[in-house]
Amino acid sequence: MKHLYHLTRRNNLDSIMKHGLVPGFSRGITCGRRNDRFVFLTDDIRIPVEQLGSVYSPEGWVVLEVEVNGLNVVPHRTTGLLVNVEVPHEFVVENMVSPERIRLFHEVKSNTSPW
Repeated sequence: MKHLYHLTRRNNLDSIMKHGLVPGFSRGITCGRRNDRFVFLTDDIRIPVEQLGSVYSPEGWVVLEVEVNGLNVVPHRTTGLLVNVEVPHEFVVENMVSPERIRLFHEVKSNTSPW
């Protein structure tokens, strides 16, 4: 079984465990910056957790483990006028991820917490 990870606020956990991960949900970490309709995943959760400290307080965030076998997971590409680059360690899924594929993996205590 292959797993990737998703970072979200702790107060989203009950809803995610009931309804799954919904692409483009308006309360995500990228809210207001992207119009994409994706669920963002990573194979190295340390990167977004470390970046949290520069934008948000790391408390109140959780890491979810997502079982991705059979999902259409593709590398995340950032595009623009002069840019079309695959983002290292980032992946996207265009469809909803059912709650059966999701489990709580880690509660973030600080942006430098050891794994």
